[in-house]
Amino acid sequence: MTKLVSLGLFALMIVGFLQGLSPNTGIVEVKASKEVFDFQSISLDDQIKLARLEKNMSQQELATRTQLTKYNIEAIEAGEAVPSREVLKRFETVLNTKLVSIR
Repeated sequence: MTKLVSLGLFALMIVGFLQGLSPNTGIVEVKASKEVFDFQSISLDDQIKLARLEKNMSQQELATRTQLTKYNIEAIEAGEAVPSREVLKRFETVLNTKLVSIR
């Protein structure tokens, strides 16, 4: 998947999260369009953003809970910075999810 995710695809992914993400498979099914997305094929920055949004968490709250700055969260979610393994573990703990790096 390219670095830029189309707005339509991003909106469909968010709808999928709101309708329910299967924690075992990582598959999001969007019932209205019958499209299925594999969470593991989504870029890491989008996985973090989607997981944060699913938890109704602000960038500032995520920054505080992961001992980062809001600027760090903004840069990571924009794909301008890549989190270290240690930071990824913090994200997984705080967001209670498994993140998959597809580099």
